[in-house]
Amino acid sequence: MNDKLWKVIQIASITIAIAGGLTVVFLTPKEVLPDGSKHMLFPSVTFQVIFVISLLVLLFVFVFSTMVRREKEVSLNTLKSTVIYLVGFAIFYLFLRSFRD
Repeated sequence: MNDKLWKVIQIASITIAIAGGLTVVFLTPKEVLPDGSKHMLFPSVTFQVIFVISLLVLLFVFVFSTMVRREKEVSLNTLKSTVIYLVGFAIFYLFLRSFRD
């Protein structure tokens, strides 16, 4: 296993995800509301869907490369642990959201 390659993939995927998120936050137009706060105006639903899917893919690549570096191999077990980790994180997130009113 080439640890340097997986480290570069890991760092690049999270860097691209963060940079993409910051770019969207700073470059999308904002509408000033009467109370002085700002509301982001997204260009279209297609833009939102493509952005969310690309962020999910980058998150999967980040978690998968982290698991590969931890287990020191690329295997089906690594893929399973990645999926289990992400599903567990999603369930935990939904559990925390259930306490919100």
